[in-house]
Amino acid sequence: MKQILCEGSPYEIGHAHGKGSMKEIKRGIAFYAALFIEKAGLNWSEVRALASEFDGVIRTKWPRYYEELEGVAKGAGRDLLDIIALNVRSEIVFGRFSDGCTSLYCQGKEYAYMGQNWDWLEDQKANLIQLTIHQANLPAIHMVTEAGIIGKIGYNSSGVGVCFNAIRAKGVDKNRLPAHLGLRLALESTSAEAAAKSLEDIGMASSAYILMGDAATAIGLEFTSTTFARLPVNDHGFVAHSNHMRLHHRDIYEPKWLEDSPVRIKTMEHNVLQAGELSWDVFGELFEDESNYPCSISRAAEGASDIATLFNIAVDLKRKTAVVKEDMVPSDQDGYKSQSVLELMSLKGKVTVVTGAARGIGLALARGAGELGSDIAVLDALQEPSEDLASWGLGVRVGYYRTDVTKFDQLTETFRKINEDFGGIDNCITAAGIVLDKPFLEHQWEESARILNVNVMGTLFCAQLAAKAMQAQNRGGSIVMIASNAAYGALPSRTMAVYGASKGAITSLTRALAVELAQFGIRVNSVSPGFIATEMIMDVSRQDANLWKTFNSTPPLQRVGARQDLKGIVGYLLSDAAAYTTGTDVVVDGGLNCGRA
Repeated sequence: MKQILCEGSPYEIGHAHGKGSMKEIKRGIAFYAALFIEKAGLNWSEVRALASEFDGVIRTKWPRYYEELEGVAKGAGRDLLDIIALNVRSEIVFGRFSDGCTSLYCQGKEYAYMGQNWDWLEDQKANLIQLTIHQANLPAIHMVTEAGIIGKIGYNSSGVGVCFNAIRAKGVDKNRLPAHLGLRLALESTSAEAAAKSLEDIGMASSAYILMGDAATAIGLEFTSTTFARLPVNDHGFVAHSNHMRLHHRDIYEPKWLEDSPVRIKTMEHNVLQAGELSWDVFGELFEDESNYPCSISRAAEGASDIATLFNIAVDLKRKTAVVKEDMVPSDQDGYKSQSVLELMSLKGKVTVVTGAARGIGLALARGAGELGSDIAVLDALQEPSEDLASWGLGVRVGYYRTDVTKFDQLTETFRKINEDFGGIDNCITAAGIVLDKPFLEHQWEESARILNVNVMGTLFCAQLAAKAMQAQNRGGSIVMIASNAAYGALPSRTMAVYGASKGAITSLTRALAVELAQFGIRVNSVSPGFIATEMIMDVSRQDANLWKTFNSTPPLQRVGARQDLKGIVGYLLSDAAAYTTGTDVVVDGGLNCGRA
């Protein structure tokens, strides 16, 4: 699922959303255009005309949201009414079609969890995105949504979670707040009670159910265009809901829809009571129940069911973290068509930290990340980089931080400053390293310790600080550590025992961290270059011409490597194209590690 960081003014937030999900918005509009024709007999021009009736109300009553919608439209290259139509689709359909869901809040002595399955037509799965929104004087929002829609399901930095269940009760009031904008308002609240009161005070345009929870309590709010009813946490510490009204609403007509809706609630309540005190893992397993399959809590588009569970979100409200799971049931085999390779390789909206990047391999890798669209934070012990980073003209933010990776306090402060300057960290490349080409029997304690401190300790704690930032942001990330083919054995004409040992430590660390950090969605890989034509290699070669011949003759490809040869593989490992790749060391040495011809 694509992740997009949005920050700044309402317009800037919307623009980042729209630009980052342009393809998904285009597909989403096509999806709903076809659905409106099929289910309501409305073509997209007619849908836009109905959406226009909400334009003035949103602009007048909720100008901040209107500006954000304008930004989404501009960023995605769409007309504003297309985006408004997506955001008021619940009001336009007037109960003729809806997505399904099962939601739950559970509270115990040591925990407060909430979550839901989101069930909908499988064609819309490819258009789901994760948004992280930073806006002035409001909690940061982490949300899963349909591309183009500015309010959906998630939680915020105040520890307030929001879930959503569609209900088909009739009635629309176009002067009140549309349901998806109501979800956004709830996600901007500092408590569940404040969220519920805000919605009740404003009034909702159509019918639905919003579950709002925090560490202290939860409120399940059923509403129509004329009524509200609160469903409280029960005596057992939980509240469950699906896709029908559980409470009485005066003068409301609710047509029968999903016959399994009451069954799913009954199943969920039974399973919660059977489980007793919940662990985090057991809470997540509650949403995997397949009783009454395919019309189960974990739903499949088979037989009597035309919709499927497209994702599950579980939120730990005390820790202020969440896990999003896709593929709760077998997915469309054509999913490989949903994004092109170029889209998968893009790092737009990401922030990449690169250590040891004032020159050499690190500098090239920093530029490579920028060429893929990432903002770049460059770290090095040198006073300044060997190139003017601003002259690259890549259209991304670039910052230089003079930092010694062997000084932990200095390193910690630098990562804090990067977080502050860039608004987060998504990727980290650890390229800081030094080499000593010297016979083993002549190695001294101090010089050997220096190699291990820079190459091993510096790498370890840069990776740790990056991982801590990624964990706090709860949107995953990628760490790529630069090792060396010296980790695999002695190199021709070189005596680098301690250097090789330090790089072997990195390949081992890669595998250990890949396992340990996977639970946070953080991938860890390493790259082991062979002979690469850096300034250092060129200086050594000028002193010994035979070395240059060795560099160009011993690899099977019969040439020394270029820094350009590393940019692509590191960019791949940073990107979503490598979403299923972790714990791997990629050797880039022209075949030297395979043997010599």
